[in-house]
Amino acid sequence: MDLKIFNYKILLNLIKKITKLIYKNTNFIFAQSLSFKKSVEKLSKKKADILYNPEIGSYLKFNTNKKNKITLIFAGNLGKAQNLPIIIKVANELKNSNLLIKIYGSGSERYNLQKLINHYKIHNIVKIFDPISIIRLKQEMQKADGLLITLNKGAALSKTLPAKLQTYLSQGKPIICSADGELHNFIKKNKVGFASKSNDIRGMIDSIKKLKNLTKYKKKDIFIRSYKIFKLHFDLIN
Repeated sequence: MDLKIFNYKILLNLIKKITKLIYKNTNFIFAQSLSFKKSVEKLSKKKADILYNPEIGSYLKFNTNKKNKITLIFAGNLGKAQNLPIIIKVANELKNSNLLIKIYGSGSERYNLQKLINHYKIHNIVKIFDPISIIRLKQEMQKADGLLITLNKGAALSKTLPAKLQTYLSQGKPIICSADGELHNFIKKNKVGFASKSNDIRGMIDSIKKLKNLTKYKKKDIFIRSYKIFKLHFDLIN
């Protein structure tokens, strides 16, 4: 509904009734974020627990990359929910600041993203790549200075913690977030990067500038903090 792709009220009401029936006949209810937990409890009249999307982690050593160019990575679905045009617009504003943004993924908005890149003539700043294996992707993330995560505006999207979050946390790199609600609050509360509101181009630019000015000590602090949070909440084998 947030993206206005599906808006048949009769069918949505039917789905809501079926959902209530499922909740009524369920012994345990899990939600993937605090916001969804509250919504589920309101709808079901039952207590729910938080169960974050899990992932298998691996041991990493802290490293910093000595280079002039700041490299950022976005990985995952390239759809409307991800609000990816903001990345292109921010890159255009920072075209003279030694920035490289690598986008790995596929989805309905990939063609439109490429059109925007062509429009702004920033092929040397933003590059789109096909999806790669998780092993190779994590290797690329370890070479990067920061990881991008963006979400569009919307009631449901503001309650969401995207599945890529745990992958990002497992790599210990500073996260640049452009989103509202749950994701925005998670990044700020846990101090694992920099967060601005959805569609706030200036805020995202400021976040990237803050990342660029991070000291080695601050980067290591984010690395340790991210890995601890990952192990505590997201590691499948913990």
